[in-house]
Amino acid sequence: GLAAGESAIAIVPGWSGLTGQVQLDVKSIAYGRLPEVRGLQGWAVIQPQRMALEKMTARLGTEDGRLQLDGEIRFAAGDPQPYKSNFDLEVSAFEIGPVFKAMDPGKPPTVEGRFDLHGQAEGAGRTLGELIRQTQGNLVLQSRKGISRLLARPAPPPPRSTGIVSGVANSAARLIDNIGEKVGKMVAYTDSTEEIAGMLSEVQFDQLNVRVSRDPSLNLRLTEFSLVSPIVRVQGERIITHKPDLPLFNQPLKLTLSLGVMGTVEKAMTQAKAPMLSTNRDELGYLKSTDPFDVVGTLDKPDPGQLYTV
Repeated sequence: GLAAGESAIAIVPGWSGLTGQVQLDVKSIAYGRLPEVRGLQGWAVIQPQRMALEKMTARLGTEDGRLQLDGEIRFAAGDPQPYKSNFDLEVSAFEIGPVFKAMDPGKPPTVEGRFDLHGQAEGAGRTLGELIRQTQGNLVLQSRKGISRLLARPAPPPPRSTGIVSGVANSAARLIDNIGEKVGKMVAYTDSTEEIAGMLSEVQFDQLNVRVSRDPSLNLRLTEFSLVSPIVRVQGERIITHKPDLPLFNQPLKLTLSLGVMGTVEKAMTQAKAPMLSTNRDELGYLKSTDPFDVVGTLDKPDPGQLYTV
């Protein structure tokens, strides 16, 4: 719907009276710690019923990173939603690690590696503001080599009391709760679990594919998440809930994943008699888990704690 201060359906475009085109040639664009955009070139075009960015190209981050963008907004008087938009984005060899590092310089990036991205978006609205809010699309990210820390075990919470007696009591209470509740998937706080946690803390992957779409509520839906490595295979889907006052990497995350293991991780989990393992293998030969688990938190600080909870 219309936001405060927006008028009803327009009969002329918001850029009425302006026409022309500008050839862009920008040496560098820098914003905080984010990767630098260099050599931005292309055309900005304004016509009576159309605004467009045409043949936009740039280097993104590293010398190998490339960006291509074409997009337009059209206006059709008399249409109930006179503003229409369409955008097409292609990015190749983009180093994603520096983006995570820019969000939180004090921790290792959640994901590192070079990604290819393909995105398409379109929208319709009664005003330019509504058009921007209602623009939806899809984004596909693919990488053939990198590091994932998505399954790194979170640090334990600080004790609630500094007193020795209360500390012991709290530990005992937590132990009783853990034994009493069949919540988690792995036997926690054992040598085997420490070994497994170390293996999963930094997973060298061979493939990582992510497909993201933006729904009408502006949530980001991960309709595909697939990570393949020599020791684990992770698949899943879920949602990043839209919060207008938070940057993307700090939006609430809930990702439901299934785990497959082989090699050293399979051996360690089998020796630990991890109850999450089934006796079935998937089509690639990974030993499958019995149930999925949730990763919550944010993209910047994912929390796969359910994987490590009894």
